[in-house]
Amino acid sequence: MSPSARQLSERIAEVRDHLRRRAIVAVAPWVATGIVWVLILAWIAAGSEGWRQGSNVPALFDALILLWIALGVGVLVRGARRWFDEVPLAHAIERAAGLNPGTVRGSLELSRQLPAGVSGSLAASAVSRTARDLDGRAEEELAGDLGRTVALWTRRGLIAASVSFLALVALGVSMPERAAHVWAGVSSPIRTMADPVLPPIAVTPGDIEVMRGTDVPVRIDAEGRSEVAIAWQAAGDVARTLLLPVDGGRATHVFEAVSATIEYRVDLRDGSSSPTYRIVPIDPLFVSDLVIEVTYPAHTGIPSDEFRGDAPVSDDLTLVLLRRLPSG
Repeated sequence: MSPSARQLSERIAEVRDHLRRRAIVAVAPWVATGIVWVLILAWIAAGSEGWRQGSNVPALFDALILLWIALGVGVLVRGARRWFDEVPLAHAIERAAGLNPGTVRGSLELSRQLPAGVSGSLAASAVSRTARDLDGRAEEELAGDLGRTVALWTRRGLIAASVSFLALVALGVSMPERAAHVWAGVSSPIRTMADPVLPPIAVTPGDIEVMRGTDVPVRIDAEGRSEVAIAWQAAGDVARTLLLPVDGGRATHVFEAVSATIEYRVDLRDGSSSPTYRIVPIDPLFVSDLVIEVTYPAHTGIPSDEFRGDAPVSDDLTLVLLRRLPSG
C-alpha cells in the first residue's frame, strides 16, 4: 500500500472513530432517560407503603433496567456498523469536503485493489489527490451530515434526560422517605426478596377459666401478617376454623356464651401454629352446707356447741348473731 493510500485509509478511520465516540455520547442520555423512567415507574408501583418484604417486583424493575441498557448497547453497536459503514461514510465525507460523488469511495477501492486495465500511476495519482483534499480538515468537519445527525440526537437525549431527572428529583423531594425506601429496594433486590423475619404472635388470654355463659374475647397480635386462622373445638361439638383479617397488626374473635370447654389455637399461612389453649367454664359457688360452732366464755363452764343444717341455695348468706349481755 502506497503512503497516500495509507494516509487516506487512516483519515477515513479517524472520522469513523470520531463518529463512534459521538454516537456513544448520543446514546448515553437516552439510556439514562430510560433508567430514570424505570425508577419513576417503580416509585408509582410500590405505593405509599413501599415494597413488602419478600417481594420480587424490585427484581423485575432491575431486569427492565438491564434490558434497556442492553438495548442501548445493541442499538449503538449495530447502528454504528450500519450508519458508519464505508459507503454512507464516504458519501458524507464527499459532501462535507465538496468532492465529486464517488471520489472517496473510488479512491478507497483503488487503494485496496487495482482493476484490470487501469494504470497504476493514474490510480496512485487519484488516491494521492483525494488524500490531499481531506488533509488538514477536522474530523467533525468531515463527518458532515452524519455528524450533524448524531449531534441532533445528542441534544434531544440531553433534553429528555434533563426533564426526566427533574421529575425524579421532584418525587424524591416531595416524599423522601418513600423514595429512599423504593429506590433502595430496586438497588438491592436480593435483600428485598428475602423472606421477612416476623415477630412471634401473641394470643390473649390463652388458658383461662370463666363463669359459664360468659363471652370470651380473644386477641391475636400478629404484626406483619395480613390474616390468621383461629381453629377451635368445643366439647361435644365439631372442629371449626375461621379466617380472621389482621388490621393494625391485630385480629380479634369472641367466643360467645361459653358453656363447654373450648380448645383453640391460631394457625398462620406459613404452616406454623400457636400452642393449644383451653377455655374452661365454671359454675358459680353455691353454699350447700352450714356449720356453726359456738364457743362459750371459760367462766361459764359450758362446752362448745356445733350446729349443722342445710343452707338455702343462694349466692348471698347473712349470718346474724345476738348475744345477751350480763346484767349489772
